[in-house]
Amino acid sequence: MATVATAMPSASAGGAAASAGSHIDGLAKRITDSLETFSTALQDATNQCKSTDQHASVDFSRFSTKISGRLE
Repeated sequence: MATVATAMPSASAGGAAASAGSHIDGLAKRITDSLETFSTALQDATNQCKSTDQHASVDFSRFSTKISGRLE
C-alpha cells in the first residue's frame, strides 16, 4: 500500500483564524463599551429620579444581574 502525502487544508487557515479572532474581539469591545454607556445612563436616570422625588424608587438590580451574566 502506497502512502500519498497531501497538504492539510487547515494548514493555511491560521491567518483567517487570527483575523476572525480580531474581528470578534473588536465586536466584543464595542458591545462592552455600549453596555457601559447604557449602564451609566441608567445610573444617571436613577440619580435624577432620587434627587427629584425622594419617594421615587428605581431598582435595576435584576437588570444588573442579568447583564453581568450572573444567574440568580
